[in-house]
Amino acid sequence: LFAVDEWATKNNVHIGSMHAAKEIAAALVDGESVGFVSSYTVNDHLPSGISTDEKTRVGIVINDSDEVKPFPITLNLLPKVYYLGIGCRRNTTMENIENLVLQSLDELKINIKAIAGVASVDLKKDEEGLLDFAEKYRLPISFYTAAELESQQGEFGSSAFVQSIVGVSNVCERSAAAASEGGSMVLPKTSQNGVTLAIAKKDWLINFSK
Repeated sequence: LFAVDEWATKNNVHIGSMHAAKEIAAALVDGESVGFVSSYTVNDHLPSGISTDEKTRVGIVINDSDEVKPFPITLNLLPKVYYLGIGCRRNTTMENIENLVLQSLDELKINIKAIAGVASVDLKKDEEGLLDFAEKYRLPISFYTAAELESQQGEFGSSAFVQSIVGVSNVCERSAAAASEGGSMVLPKTSQNGVTLAIAKKDWLINFSK
């Protein structure tokens, strides 16, 4: 039988509701059909007992939001595939960082539970506002050298001022690209109150057999 919790843990996927997960497990044990909807591509066969029927009592939804609930009992699974690249002025407050991130995620309809991590340039590794933000949302944070950021492939914005300060022409976009291992940029550089933010999405396919 397909074990939702084991699969989610192994594939870095957030479980929206443990109660719904238990309902799914019980339905599978009882031989009840479990529905399935996804905005992500399935790279192999659906597990036994799970089908694309949307008229079932219980079902699984895999996407970036936990607000899509097509079944009476819906289990929302959110793949952690988004990375926040963040740059900021010295001594920027956690609140300023949080405001821009939450506002941007809301506009993109991405739940913060779908965020895999935060990234910035290593000159920011002692920036309290940035560290406090990552800690508040329990997000791993990575720091890259200017040379590592400069080596990223892709089309990035450029600022001579930022280059003169940190040694690389763009922190947020290049940090997001580095953390997502060259993923697609879903939010190019956006700025507010001394904070710059970019969001990149790591390539991800659904493999139930993994």
